[in-house]
Amino acid sequence: APAVTFADALLYYKNGDEIAFALTVDDDTDEETAPDALTFDIHVDTGDGQGFKEIVKGCTGTSYSYTIGIGARNTDSLTLLVRTRDTGRMTDGMDVQTSGWAQSAGYKVDNLAPVFESHTLMSNGYTNQNVSIVLNVTETQTADSGVASVTIGGQSLTGPSWTHVVEYCGTYTFTATDEKGNESTYDVVVDKIDKLSPVITATPEGIDEAAGKYANSNASVTLAFADQPQDAEQKNAESGLAPGETYYALIASESKPAAGSIDSGAWKACGASQTVPLSQKGSWYVAGKTKDVAGNETIEVFGPYIIVNSAPTLTQETVTLAVNEGGELSFSLRQYVQDIDTQITNIVIHDATVPAAEGAVSYDKDTDMGKFVHSGKGNPFVDELTFTYTAYDDENLSVTGTVKIVVTEINDQPADPTVTGPAANSPYKDGDPLTLTWTHGADEE
Repeated sequence: APAVTFADALLYYKNGDEIAFALTVDDDTDEETAPDALTFDIHVDTGDGQGFKEIVKGCTGTSYSYTIGIGARNTDSLTLLVRTRDTGRMTDGMDVQTSGWAQSAGYKVDNLAPVFESHTLMSNGYTNQNVSIVLNVTETQTADSGVASVTIGGQSLTGPSWTHVVEYCGTYTFTATDEKGNESTYDVVVDKIDKLSPVITATPEGIDEAAGKYANSNASVTLAFADQPQDAEQKNAESGLAPGETYYALIASESKPAAGSIDSGAWKACGASQTVPLSQKGSWYVAGKTKDVAGNETIEVFGPYIIVNSAPTLTQETVTLAVNEGGELSFSLRQYVQDIDTQITNIVIHDATVPAAEGAVSYDKDTDMGKFVHSGKGNPFVDELTFTYTAYDDENLSVTGTVKIVVTEINDQPADPTVTGPAANSPYKDGDPLTLTWTHGADEE
């Protein structure tokens, strides 16, 4: 019988595939059997004891192609063996002859999908940047045909690093396909992308918004700082405010300052809520600055808040004065109060405490003259006068304070003594005693 040889064929198959192969057959000796009368024995060796044979007849020509279905096979590899069988020589009754077996290369059966071993997110913790997902995809058996593609949503990734960049949080599903079409899927959860900036709000108190943010005094603005929560689409996480990254600034300005132009020295650290008092006349802006853990920064400037008049303020609360025995102590309350933009027009004493037996206190608001008259001659008054009072400016804004006047005793200097002897220019000699005589001067105490 004529010899047979294999032509090229594919290397990898999977269960259910059909193996297509080509054969080249030599002429039968003396053309005992015509080419189209040759028969082929095809043996499929699956290596698992489940091989099978097929007999093919009726081929034409000296190059033959044939397709054989391998079915479901529990094997990693298989081999084809083919031989030809002639019809014998009919003229003299010679027996049918067969050629030797021609053996194919070892074909491999790939029935397993690629395996996603692991993945790496190229970002540690919360971030406001895009995140790269790097996939580790392998084939695990000896008959693997190799990873042909990794895709997500119709987009093909480039191996062998298989990297995909995402902009937002979400669950991303990847599909890996090998050369034989086996597929596997893999989910990667990204949950730490935060591209939403924190929010700063301002709540004014004591300010007439309808009149254009005007106030008389004692107004304030409360700033509240918060990170934006996760959005409804869950594209952005809530990373939270970064510790130590919350500040406020109070700026006197006739025009609104740009967020980036505020001097670094104007910022003061604060917590998630900060009340900023507005007590002085002028045009004021209140600014807030914060940053979240992901690195998003927000700077907001609120205002203007126009303070048309400020309330009086206390300048001093304790004064020490001295009073003589039987004397008077005069004092002024106006010296303890100041107003930077208007005048103090009225001071009212609510309470004045002094031991009744020691004297009396009075105050004239028109002249701002107070008087304490000590009544106990020979028994000096040493004590404290405490005045609680309210001072008003010309727009009836006020401040209430307490002034403590410490009254101390004065010890007057005695009058000079008078020398009475010896007389002036009296003669003496060495060794004589000198005797002085005098009278004391008067002393008030």
